[in-house]
Amino acid sequence: IMTTHHIDAITTETPLGAFVMLVHAGVVRASGFTTVTELRLRLPRELQEIEPTHVPYHPFENFVKQYFEGNLAAISNIPHHQSGGDFYDSVWAAMSRIEPGHTLSYKQLAQQSTNPKAIRAVGTACGKIRIVLIVPCHMIIKRDGGVGTYLYGSSIKKQLLDHESSCRDNDRISPSLPKYKPTARWRL
Repeated sequence: IMTTHHIDAITTETPLGAFVMLVHAGVVRASGFTTVTELRLRLPRELQEIEPTHVPYHPFENFVKQYFEGNLAAISNIPHHQSGGDFYDSVWAAMSRIEPGHTLSYKQLAQQSTNPKAIRAVGTACGKIRIVLIVPCHMIIKRDGGVGTYLYGSSIKKQLLDHESSCRDNDRISPSLPKYKPTARWRL
């Protein structure tokens, strides 16, 4: 088995600031609205020692740009990997099945994972996401429709939710899902 000792650092400018992806063996292993230096600390330990190489262009950038231009599903085309054990993996898989532009409460996410009563543990799993935006942890909101917390701040989470709300087809919203109430909208 050949192991690659190379990580591409991809930075895409967005309306919310720089969005960075760290790619190892053709797969995003960490992403977020932060610096390469900070994001590197979120990589699995075995990859933290590898110095990322900044690349001037990478095809994954197109998917991020398409997302911010209104094609919410484009982000799901980016290959990614994070493992954290059976429970976390089940929570992250359930999160990845949320339709673009929709939300789930922490309780609803727990019900879709392997342990429906583990609401607090679901919150912890959300906090351990290394692949922000691509795994849509921002779509998990409080039962009362409040934004809740987010690694890069509630303001960025709120802006992502506002963007998705303005892009989605309102007729497809399930009445059983908590509905996030958008405020100001932004454009590219």
